[in-house]
Amino acid sequence: MAGWTDYYLRDFFNIQESVRYPNTCGAYLVWTQGDSVPYSIYFADFGYPIGIRETQQAQIMTAFAQPNPFSQMTDIKYLITDRLRHTPDEKSGLKIYNSIGQLVKDFPRYRVGISQQSSVRWDGNDNAGNEVPAGLYFCCLAEETGDYLIKIVKVD
Repeated sequence: MAGWTDYYLRDFFNIQESVRYPNTCGAYLVWTQGDSVPYSIYFADFGYPIGIRETQQAQIMTAFAQPNPFSQMTDIKYLITDRLRHTPDEKSGLKIYNSIGQLVKDFPRYRVGISQQSSVRWDGNDNAGNEVPAGLYFCCLAEETGDYLIKIVKVD
């Protein structure tokens, strides 16, 4: 059996194993080794690939600001959609940052149950009570299980 042939290897060796379709990676490999008889024929069936799925973090909350853009005040509404542990830490809560990453305003942490909507009203002032300039701000809802970020635009 030298060279190419139309003969099926599985018929030649009387292989009774069923062929699995679809072979998603085309991973049947046949090769010979040696240049004189008896030839060694090797067959490798890698079968179906084993999928490794990355753990996707459940969406823990949704949030939006209304109105957005705003000029005098906006309501930031958020809904926690998955059970969160409510262990207060310095990272948790609702914080607003300016476009260069400086903390402008932070709000006390609200304890809410599953699927309960909460809202915070931001008057466009920083923690010291000074009005912030017009621009792009980032509202970050931080929990120990992850963060959720929305963009808020303040106009004059």
